[in-house]
Amino acid sequence: MDTLVEYLIPIIGLKVGSHSFDFQVDNAFFAHFPDSLIKEGSFKVQLEIDKRFDLYEMNFSFEGTTKADCDRCLATVDFPIKGTSRMIVKFAEEFTEDVDVIYIPIKTETLNVAKYVYEYLCLAVPYVKIFDCEVEKNRPCDLEMLTLLNQEDEEAFKESTKNSNPVWDQLKNIKFN
Repeated sequence: MDTLVEYLIPIIGLKVGSHSFDFQVDNAFFAHFPDSLIKEGSFKVQLEIDKRFDLYEMNFSFEGTTKADCDRCLATVDFPIKGTSRMIVKFAEEFTEDVDVIYIPIKTETLNVAKYVYEYLCLAVPYVKIFDCEVEKNRPCDLEMLTLLNQEDEEAFKESTKNSNPVWDQLKNIKFN
């Protein structure tokens, strides 16, 4: 059985008003997307649909963690991700997608939102992943790596202050009135 079936939203059966759908996204979900940015993760996704006569307003909110390498210490950590996204669904002659608007044929019975859930989760992953391990009780960080980085920072600072440039030394003596 296809695990993405649970992401089918019944378009025809929804009455005008607000509707809520909850999804639990896990590793099996991400396995359906080849070359996924997220390989392992666990997220709670809530979809709020406000159906109107001429369109659907869909608000996605999600929260969870993904396995990622910390860009500071290189340890694999459960990186927290949280966010919201909004999408509008309108009716048209044929299916087309715009930036935040999807146009579906009038007789569409269901809409699979799995692709959009996947895209919103991937877009929420920051480009630079630095985990704030200072607040954690059991720090997942590679402490040896952090110690080495701190030592190199201190040595680089000492080296930069030790080597003086005579031009800059003279400029430091300029007094502005």
